[in-house]
Amino acid sequence: MMINLNQISSNKSKVIEVEENEFLTAKIQMPLFSKYSSTTMTSNGELLYSTHFQLLNEIKNSIPLKWLWSEKVTEACIVKDRTDTIIGAVQHIRKEFILSYYGVNFKNENIKIYEVTKKSLVHLLIFYEDKQIGQIEKSLKRYKNLDQYQLFLLDDFSRFKDIIILFVGYFDNWNYSDIGEVVSLNREISWEWSYSKANSKYNKNWIQENFHLSEEHRAAINNEQMGIVFIIIFVLMGLMGIAVVIGFIVQK
Repeated sequence: MMINLNQISSNKSKVIEVEENEFLTAKIQMPLFSKYSSTTMTSNGELLYSTHFQLLNEIKNSIPLKWLWSEKVTEACIVKDRTDTIIGAVQHIRKEFILSYYGVNFKNENIKIYEVTKKSLVHLLIFYEDKQIGQIEKSLKRYKNLDQYQLFLLDDFSRFKDIIILFVGYFDNWNYSDIGEVVSLNREISWEWSYSKANSKYNKNWIQENFHLSEEHRAAINNEQMGIVFIIIFVLMGLMGIAVVIGFIVQK
């Protein structure tokens, strides 16, 4: 299945509309003033799920460099349904310096979502029992601070559809919420490349092997490797940083 999630407002409210088979099926409402407030998912005006930030967990994990000896869990939220029953949780987990992922629990089943950024696309790789079952694509091209996502999920794992849709709102809230900003006509285009152990899990052909892609999306994926000019700049900046550290040590 393929699902489009498009943010339609960012100033007076932060709302993402969910479209499946060209029908509006749900809306995600994200906090306007604080990331720590609830993100909600509704359908036909009825509440389906909501996130609830776990402050105590954040305090326990505020120890610097905790990931050196154990997992460091941040941005932890429990998920409740319309009856206020806890049915899952979402959190960011750092296991070591160059490996982190999002842990999503839904009705006693767990999935892991790894973030890999390549040029103008953020790839969120969805794994269940070490098998990739889905992928979320986010464009780094933004207009009026509005974000666009596309979810690709294998039909055999449709039971995770709702919790992954809610995760998109959670992810956007913690990473792209632009709290306090009011914009009218700004346009933003970013190029980024991430480097972590999660990169080894990225298969650029996974979506194309399982779904039909637009030519524009296919071209973006095929053109996402860092060019030689950017590689040279990246290496030079790294060498300059090392030189500064060595110079500081020598002076000491």
